[in-house]
Amino acid sequence: MNIDPDDIERKITSRTRAIVPVHFAGRPCAMDAIMAIANKHDLTVIEDCAHAIETQVQGKKGRHLRRLRLPELLCDKKYHHG
Repeated sequence: MNIDPDDIERKITSRTRAIVPVHFAGRPCAMDAIMAIANKHDLTVIEDCAHAIETQVQGKKGRHLRRLRLPELLCDKKYHHG
C-alpha cells in the first residue's frame, strides 16, 4: 500500500529533488531503505505523517522518525498549508 523503495530507485532522474513517502493508514513506509536511497542520490525526504499518529517503527512513533514531517499532503484532508 505504501511507496516501494525499489520503485523509487527506478524513477529517480536528474530532475528529482525529494522523496515524499506517505505513511498511509497507520502503516509505516520502509524508511531505512528510503533514507538509504535519498542519501545515495543526495535527495531530501519529506514525510507525510498525517496517517501515522499511532504508527511505531522500532519502538518510536512515526511522527518522530525524521527531520521534516508534514501533517498532510494528500487531497483527502479539509485544511490547507501556506
